[in-house]
Parts: sequence; structure tokens; C-alpha cells
Amino acid sequence: MASAASEAVEDVSVELLLDAEAETVIGHPIAYPGGFPGRDHEHRHTGASTVNHIHEAPMAADISEGEVTVDYGDAGTFVYSEGDALLEVLDVVHEGTNTGSEPELILVVNICSDEVENSVAVD
Repeated sequence: MASAASEAVEDVSVELLLDAEAETVIGHPIAYPGGFPGRDHEHRHTGASTVNHIHEAPMAADISEGEVTVDYGDAGTFVYSEGDALLEVLDVVHEGTNTGSEPELILVVNICSDEVENSVAVD
């Protein structure tokens, strides 16, 4: 489940880690109401940014490599670095930019079903 906010930028790539066909470590199918939540890695090159977007469902992120600066408008700007983990805001327009000196890698867990968009681009 790639996010609209990530796909809109050429210097951002998304690698799906688990999908709706996923099973537990002992082979049991994963049953999740309304579909399966997505897990992916997002890669951003230095200087690359997402578009302004909101999250309609919870999203957890772990900064595996690099640094990302997220501008939440009136709520402020926050810098997240390798080793930081966060639960992203809902319904607040924001934009993330790789402000580090190397590409960033973020493990993203979208806590929603296939029926809900996790990231929605906003003009």
C-alpha cells in the first residue's frame, strides 16, 4: 500500500514489505477487519520532499537511516533522526523533507484497512 504523498515525488521510492497475502511466522493467515494494513520502507534522496498531505489513519514510523524534517505548519517543525520512532499526526497538513547528508530510510506501518487511505495529498 504505497502512499499518495510518497508516490507524488520522483526522489521517493516505496518498497512494500507485507501485503494482504501475509501470514504469521507459523503460516497462519492474518485476519484484519476490512483488509490488511500496509508495511513498507520509504526511501528519500537528500533534499527530496513529500507533497503536503494528511493521514486519515494512524501511521507509525521508525527512522532506520538518515534524517527527516517534518513541517506541521502552525504546530511547528520537528527533526527526526536515525533511531527515532513516532506515531504520525492525523488530519494535520504536513510535509517531510530529507534534510540530512545521506538518503533516508523509514519503516512505515499504516494502521488501517484497504478501505482507508493512509496518506492523502493536499493542495
